[in-house]
Amino acid sequence: MKELIQETLWRKASRIRKDNDGVDAMLWGPGLVFLKCMSHAFDRMFLELKIDEIGGVLDEAMEVIERINPTVQQILPREYASPDIRPDQLALFIKMLGDIPKEYYRTGEILQGVFGYFVRNYLSAGDKRQESICTPECIDKLVVAMVGPMKGKIFDPCCGVAGMLVESHAFLLRNLHLANTSLKNLVKETDPMGLTNPMGLSVFYGQESKLTNFRLCRMNLAIHGIDGTQVGWNNESCLDKDLHPNLKADYLFCVPPLNSRYSEWMRYIVSHLAPGGVAGVILSKDSLSGSLSTPAAAVNGDDALENPGVNTRVSVNVNCIVTLPDQLFQSTGMSACLWLLGRGKGRISGAGKQDGDILFIDAASNIPGVPRKLRREELSNAEIDEIAGTFRRWQAQNGDYKDVKGFCKSLEWKTIKGNRFNLTPERYV
Repeated sequence: MKELIQETLWRKASRIRKDNDGVDAMLWGPGLVFLKCMSHAFDRMFLELKIDEIGGVLDEAMEVIERINPTVQQILPREYASPDIRPDQLALFIKMLGDIPKEYYRTGEILQGVFGYFVRNYLSAGDKRQESICTPECIDKLVVAMVGPMKGKIFDPCCGVAGMLVESHAFLLRNLHLANTSLKNLVKETDPMGLTNPMGLSVFYGQESKLTNFRLCRMNLAIHGIDGTQVGWNNESCLDKDLHPNLKADYLFCVPPLNSRYSEWMRYIVSHLAPGGVAGVILSKDSLSGSLSTPAAAVNGDDALENPGVNTRVSVNVNCIVTLPDQLFQSTGMSACLWLLGRGKGRISGAGKQDGDILFIDAASNIPGVPRKLRREELSNAEIDEIAGTFRRWQAQNGDYKDVKGFCKSLEWKTIKGNRFNLTPERYV
């Protein structure tokens, strides 16, 4: 039912989008879903309205929410009264939202899913420029599952629409057995204005350079009950203008723009890790054997001394490299890989392993015990669990990790060094 609701609403929104090019189509649809998430009064608000009044009332409702809730000030769309959008189409879309059975949205899960579905589809159908990346939801889940964020400072310097931050929050709640409490707090009979992270367990930091993405990001955080006040926007990369120059994060996630100064990004990530900090970074597969691999990989142990481009006062280990199926990034066709980094003897370092050991995982091929789909457009939950579980077994001091030919291999750093820092898993597994 959840998937049917998402697809039905998306088809209608796509039709309205085509008919109303004068408004920011990336915002108005998710904006209405956001308003629905914020208030059960959404339905009652429109029962006795005339169609030509709807746009003005929507804009007024957004203004009220911004005034009360500081986490979304100057974020919400207010173009609903624009002559470029037809009020009868707005009315129809609102009716469709109102027709969702209450048992499906009562906890907030359905509407959160609809919001995320809209945002991902808009991004996939939108900007196709090479430097733009629409990170698939399965990648968010995989990176978060492998990093395993818990209490602390969580940072995404290229946060986009907040996929990694939202998934980190969900991971935290699941592992603390608080998910049901959070969802019950999300949607109430009264208007749940002023939502922030109700548990106060972690602080979420971020930066985004595209204004529309940033506004969607802050809405996404708000409907999941996350305080987004430390997530900021400026139209420059954080490499050029860092909004959090003194931040030392316990957990850091990053999907840098394609072909965008990868060596600088790696140094930036290292500089923002707290002692014991953990980072999950998605890069092009070219990073494993090209010019990036030497300055990035050689931060392991004493080899940092051989790299004048790396801050030698910071000891960072490359703990794991995962290659991913080619088809995951549909908007770019990018071949991607995941780097897992740990600063010093951090939480991600393998207990009982020699410093500098690396686990290589080739997830671009068959994953043992998991049926392969004919089309690898996403990683299934079973595949994500197997990849993350393999890393956890390797990480544990008394775990039952074993190398699996064609899938995973643990190697000492001196072996990688002898291969000129080539980090391509297919070379070793």
